[in-house]
Amino acid sequence: MNENKDIFGLTEDRVIERLLDRLNEGVVPSNAAREGEAEAMLREYTELVGLIPYELEPMAPAVGGKERLLQTIHGTGVLERSAPVPSNVVEIPVSRWLKRALPLAASIAIVLLGVVGWQSMQMAESDHTIDRLSEQLSVVNTGRATELADLQRNLDRMQNQLALVTSRGVEVCTLHPKAVEAADSGARGTLFVASDRQNWYLRIDDLNPCPQGRSYQLWFVMADGTAKNGGLLDIQHGVELEVTSDTMPNGTVAVNITLEPTGGSDAPSGPSILYGDEVMRIL
Repeated sequence: MNENKDIFGLTEDRVIERLLDRLNEGVVPSNAAREGEAEAMLREYTELVGLIPYELEPMAPAVGGKERLLQTIHGTGVLERSAPVPSNVVEIPVSRWLKRALPLAASIAIVLLGVVGWQSMQMAESDHTIDRLSEQLSVVNTGRATELADLQRNLDRMQNQLALVTSRGVEVCTLHPKAVEAADSGARGTLFVASDRQNWYLRIDDLNPCPQGRSYQLWFVMADGTAKNGGLLDIQHGVELEVTSDTMPNGTVAVNITLEPTGGSDAPSGPSILYGDEVMRIL
């Protein structure tokens, strides 16, 4: 008996579901044709019910099923639709790998920032070193340029001296020591005068530096015995003195070096140290 009740209940539910599906699909005619269509669906319902054995006990229809069906057929009601069942949101747990990856990524970012900062500091230090070396190189180049200029001047002077002493018609005057001190030290001097009697070159060897408070002074002696100032001589110990000029007083017949007070004198007043009046012309 319970099995037959289940069959009947399933059959009724099936019929109602089918009728409701057709109504939802819009197959139920409206206005005058509704009654004919309704009779056809009821006839189909009766046929299905006739298949059920008569010995089954009557079973109450589903609650509200008849009312919903009649309301839909006669258009007196709106088919109620069940409210949509909210879907369950499944929360996917974060994996342990992702939880570990985030701190790892943060650590890597911090390390990269440190590396970038270190590289920036290294670049700044390298730039500072380059600037400092550039300044030093500039100073060295400036010093080298000065040295080269001095060497060039000395070379030019030596070339001029060589040209003078080897030129045709040059006159040579040897200066001999007049003082005992000069003789003891072996001091000597040589004067080269060009043929134009203007350009001259004087070299002094082995003359001791003058005493404190005194100065060596060069004089050009004239035929009348007067002397014209040729300038002070700065004698350094163990250094050969070379003096050159492109002018010489006219009428010079001798050369004298005297020991004068510091700063020199207007006329010879001290003892003669080196003197020369013998001239030899080289053809």
